[in-house]
Amino acid sequence: SSFIQNNNNIISGNEFNGFTFNGIQINGTNNGNGSFWQITNNSFYDTSATTPQTAVWAAINFLPGAGSGSVGNRITGNFIGGTQAQALGTPFTNNSNVTRVGIQFTTTVGASNLIYGNQIRNFFFPVVTNTGAFTGIQLSGGVALIDSNFISNILTFNNAVTIGIN
Repeated sequence: SSFIQNNNNIISGNEFNGFTFNGIQINGTNNGNGSFWQITNNSFYDTSATTPQTAVWAAINFLPGAGSGSVGNRITGNFIGGTQAQALGTPFTNNSNVTRVGIQFTTTVGASNLIYGNQIRNFFFPVVTNTGAFTGIQLSGGVALIDSNFISNILTFNNAVTIGIN
């Protein structure tokens, strides 16, 4: 059967607070998410150190589908971390021992995309062990220009792995 892709969508100027799994998830079920998405100028933060996280946590999880042919996507100017918008306030603190990713990006091999000017900062993970990890930006497939992003003020303990861009 045929399907119609979701193209040319904009998610901009929002505040995402206290989510337990993904702030934004663009999922590739049946390759239904296509090209030219813009995820810009949003804030992802948590005002409570008790928000449970039980699976891999990502502020932005962009996965339009391997067969979608998704190109021309832009993730720009977002703030991830802290207890207030724009990654301000005290550090985003959580005791859950899960993998955390600021921006998870997977798209079609050879596709041209942009991850630019995002600020991922102001995190504190006091009890994370070596099974938990933090990655600022994770590119798992496809091609993206990753430029002028800021990843800073990430504090972890107990041999936790911290990766800026992977």
